[in-house]
Amino acid sequence: MDFQKLELFLHLAETLNFSTTADALHISQPAVTKAIKTLEDELGFQLFQRGKRYVRLTESGKSFYEDCKHITRNMNLAINRARSISQRISSSLSVGYTGTVLEMQCLPYIVKKLKEEHPDIKLYLCNSSHIILQKQLLNDECDFIFTTLDDVEHLNSIQFISLIEGHFVCLLPPEHRLRTHTAIQISELANENLIFINALQAPPGQSDIQSLIRRQCPNASIYFTDSIILSHTLVQGNVGIAVMPSFVTSQDNNQLASVTLSVDYPLWYGIACKSEQNSEFFADLIRFTKEILRI
Repeated sequence: MDFQKLELFLHLAETLNFSTTADALHISQPAVTKAIKTLEDELGFQLFQRGKRYVRLTESGKSFYEDCKHITRNMNLAINRARSISQRISSSLSVGYTGTVLEMQCLPYIVKKLKEEHPDIKLYLCNSSHIILQKQLLNDECDFIFTTLDDVEHLNSIQFISLIEGHFVCLLPPEHRLRTHTAIQISELANENLIFINALQAPPGQSDIQSLIRRQCPNASIYFTDSIILSHTLVQGNVGIAVMPSFVTSQDNNQLASVTLSVDYPLWYGIACKSEQNSEFFADLIRFTKEILRI
């Protein structure tokens, strides 16, 4: 059975219009009709009832549609996973990142510099959570990952190159009463709406600070997100205050205010790799990243 016929069937089952499906898939209406007839012959039952003014699924067609949705979705996921693995294996350099604002601003320039210096480089970028990136680094699925020291310092086989020393900040929405402060005490967050990173996604330092705030501010309303980007979005939407490391947010965003949180918890952001890393691109990656970050 042709996988493309199944996708065509799914589309027609949702539109119930041969012309609409033909236009969307850039084929002729007779080609759609022929493909459905061929599929019905292969299956041995009718999928659609057709009238002069209607097209509807048969009972068998409805059942087949519900099951095919899962089959085609899983097939596409399998293809994408396999393609991703193939690209990673054939790459010269694989770099993992979590998608912070800082990374999204800097990575295009780092990639450009690497391509200029090494025109034949096959670069693979992996965007995932810090937990998955840590596993990929240990399993040699990533050569380098951008991360924080607290996330990898317990791993004996990993070396960490520090790039930025930071601290925790409160990211405030426009016109918030605390945005003019030079520093914010945890006690001042007592009755605020706070935006935290989900415990399964948060690095150790983030989890520690979030737990400390929750203990000292039991009346605060907590919203959880799965990413730094979503945290920024919620702050801009005036949902509440996000607490995060200073180096994962942008200092150029005029819509938001970043104010230091008065807590003694130093942080370091940088690049982690296997201790025996000897990639020819290692020194250049560090050098270009430092240049772009102006270190």
